[in-house]
Amino acid sequence: MSTSFADWVSTADAVRATPKKLEKHAALARYLGALDDSDLQIAARLFAGAPFPRRDERVLSVGWSALSGVLLERSGKTGGDMAESYQRHADLGDVAADLIGDGSSGGERLTLAEVAQTFDAIAAARGVAPKRDLLRATLARATAGEARYLVKIVSGETRIGLREGLLEEAIARAFDRDREEVGRANMLTGDVGETALRAKHGTLTEPTLAHFLPIGMMLATPVLQLAEVERRFPPPYVVEDKYDGIRAQVHKAGDRVELYSRTFDRITNRYPELVPPLLAIPGTYVIDGEVLAFAEGRAVPFTDFQTRLGRKNVAAELRTKMPSTLVAFDILERDGRALLDESFDERQKILRALPIVPPVIFAEHQRVESSGEALVAILEREFVAARERAITPSRSATANGFSTSGRRTPDSPTKRSRR
Repeated sequence: MSTSFADWVSTADAVRATPKKLEKHAALARYLGALDDSDLQIAARLFAGAPFPRRDERVLSVGWSALSGVLLERSGKTGGDMAESYQRHADLGDVAADLIGDGSSGGERLTLAEVAQTFDAIAAARGVAPKRDLLRATLARATAGEARYLVKIVSGETRIGLREGLLEEAIARAFDRDREEVGRANMLTGDVGETALRAKHGTLTEPTLAHFLPIGMMLATPVLQLAEVERRFPPPYVVEDKYDGIRAQVHKAGDRVELYSRTFDRITNRYPELVPPLLAIPGTYVIDGEVLAFAEGRAVPFTDFQTRLGRKNVAAELRTKMPSTLVAFDILERDGRALLDESFDERQKILRALPIVPPVIFAEHQRVESSGEALVAILEREFVAARERAITPSRSATANGFSTSGRRTPDSPTKRSRR
């Protein structure tokens, strides 16, 4: 029998109530460690703030009108009451709890399994009415506290002071596993629920990189002062320009190529002009890069590039006016060989052996082995140069700055980010 959703809510409340990491860890580990396999997967995904795994392309598609209408029905309040509550809370989940108040729920208490089944059904439903009916039936059985988190998850605003990295740490603690192994498994599976289950059963090392299953992307670590770079990461370094475009992970196998965003959305159809040159590269690969747009020989500012975003199909006129280019700066797999544990230098050697043609180009980078004041001077010079640099498709740079990170040191393996 699935455990009650109320227990999950109590744990979420405890996490939300404390700013202390160790207390968050303890509450999560205590709760997760006591769950059966099915509930463990559901609970972990909900703590990550989503109804489905990151790689799952399903969406709930419940709009504001449907959500607010169901809340008003459930609470018996008016639109004015809702507006006033939102002014106080600025959070739809808290508004839901406020409107429902101490009113009792109807019917049997919700279980984790029923919550997951509701989300599955909402994603599968076509049209506003059936989605609204499913949500209405579930909220009718929810307490104010349960409604808070149901609405948070449906609206995509699950802010309870819980980063996914902290959730990974709690999973490691719950099952006495290595933190790095938990993070790597989550990166490769794209599913914190599966990761929690693997932690429970000791199979964290089994997942491997697979085509068309995107993994977490390595992100630059911001610093406030250039001198902080050396304090956080020892030399040597690789310095490269920061690209003002759309991060993309490219998977190619056989006659299929797909581009994925940082949030694992498939975005191939937004950049159809990139597909032929990417398909022309023989063999299999997974490339990490950035998609930029060019117009009249110059990189288009991101604000203008946004006109190409969010479109399921891009008109030929817009593709001609604002053609896209893929700047490739890392490679994660080549012809069946996973490269995640290879050094940056080795990955670059493999990447730059690819027979690419425009609009696919390689990123440029510079090795820096200096330290102290010399390092700061070099970074300052490169920063200014990057900001002033005019960009053309033959010069893979941006006027947006540059990035450097200890995770980009020449002899280190890649460490993909965890949100």
